[in-house]
Amino acid sequence: MTLKDATGADTGIPFPVERTYSEWRASAYNDPIFVDGFAPEEPRGDLARFGRTCQSCHMASSTDPLARACQQNAPGSRTGNLPVHELVGANAWITGVIGMLYGGPDGLNREAEFARSVQAANDMLTLRSADLALALDPLAGGAQSLTARVRVTNLSGHKLPTGYAEGRRMWLQVEASIGAGPPFWRSGDYDEASGTLTEDAQAKVYEIQQGIWNASSGECAISDALGRKVFHFATSDCIRKDNRIPPRGFRGGADPELRPVGQVYPETSPGSGVLVDYDDTVYAIPLPPGTTGAVTVNVRLRHQVATREYVEFLRNEAVDYAFPSENALCAPFRAPLETGPRTQSRGQFMYELWTNNGRSPPVTMRKRSSRTCVRARRCVRSAMRWRRPAGSCPSIRPARARRSAERSRRRRSGRAIPALGARATA
Repeated sequence: MTLKDATGADTGIPFPVERTYSEWRASAYNDPIFVDGFAPEEPRGDLARFGRTCQSCHMASSTDPLARACQQNAPGSRTGNLPVHELVGANAWITGVIGMLYGGPDGLNREAEFARSVQAANDMLTLRSADLALALDPLAGGAQSLTARVRVTNLSGHKLPTGYAEGRRMWLQVEASIGAGPPFWRSGDYDEASGTLTEDAQAKVYEIQQGIWNASSGECAISDALGRKVFHFATSDCIRKDNRIPPRGFRGGADPELRPVGQVYPETSPGSGVLVDYDDTVYAIPLPPGTTGAVTVNVRLRHQVATREYVEFLRNEAVDYAFPSENALCAPFRAPLETGPRTQSRGQFMYELWTNNGRSPPVTMRKRSSRTCVRARRCVRSAMRWRRPAGSCPSIRPARARRSAERSRRRRSGRAIPALGARATA
C-alpha cells in the first residue's frame, strides 16, 4: 500500500508502518560532530561522533566495576566501555508474559534473565525517556476554575512513544483534590480492572492512528461499522493522527512519512525547520462551589503497550473469520503443540493472556504533584483560639487571629502581655 495524504491524494510513498530509525535520523542525535582529521585527538566511536546512537541507549555500557570482555582481560578493564546486549525497549509487559509462559524450569529455565530484562525496560521508561513538569496558576477567593500547565519533554532519540502503532500509547493522567479528600476531577482516567482509558474532552493521549482512506466520507477511517477501532496495518494507507512528541532537533516536520498529524509542534525558532521536543497541555479544572483551602493536582505520565481495543480487535477478528486453533491450523506441517494456543485461535489466546496478566498494566514513567490555595475568607473562633476551616491552607491565618492566639498563650503562661507596638520584655 502507498500513503495517502490528508486530502486522499496518493503520494506514491510506501506506507510507513514504523519509522523509528528515520525518526532518529531526522533528529539532532544524528548530527555528526565536526571531525577534520587534523586534530591530535579525534572523537572515536559513534557515541562521541554522533552524541547518541541506538546502541548507546539500548545497549548501554556496563557499569560493573569488574567488567571485562573475556577471561584473558583484567577485571575492570572494560568498565564503562562494554555494551551490554540487553536490547530492551518499552515492551516490558510482553517480555514478562513470555517469561511466565516459557522461562521457568520446565522451559528455558531463564526466570532471572527475563526478570532482569523486564526491570531494564522499566528503567528505560522511567529514568531515561521523558521529563514532566507541572505548574499551577495562582488562585483567588471565589475562583471557579484552576489552570494547570503540564509539559512533557522527550528525552529519547526518536518520537515518544515510538515503534508499532497498534495498541501502543502514552497519556497524561491528571487528578485534582481538596485537602486530604478524594479526587473531585480527573482527566485521562484509567480503570485498572477493565483496562479502559476514559478519553474525556481534555485528555491528552500520545499515539499514532493508522487507517484506510474512505473516499465516500473523505477521511482516514480508523473504526468499523460498529464504531470499534481497527488495526489492519497491512492494509492501512493513511494516517489519522500522529501527535507523538518529536525528539530533540527534529527536522522531519515536512516529511510525509514523519510529520505530525493532528497537532502542530512549533519550530524552535522561526524558519529553522527544527521542531521542539516537548508538548504543553493546559487544563481548565472546574472547582466545586465554595472551594477553600489547599487544592492539589497530581499528574502521571503513563505508557501502555497493548490496549483493550487492540487486544479485543485481535479476538474479534478470530471469531468473525472463524480462525482455527493453533494445532488445527498447523496440523499438516508439524506435530501438535504442547504449550501455547493449542486448542485456541491466536486471537483468543492473546486476549486471555492480556486478561489474566494485568491487562498490560500501564507503566508510570514520571509523576508530579503541585498545590495551590484558595484563601479562606473567615476563621472560626473557639475557646479564645482561632481555628482554620477544614481543608484550608496551613500557611494562611489572619494576622488578627495570630495575635489573639499569642495573647492567649501568654495569659496561660503568666507572662505579661505587651501592648500593640510595644517590645516584649519577658
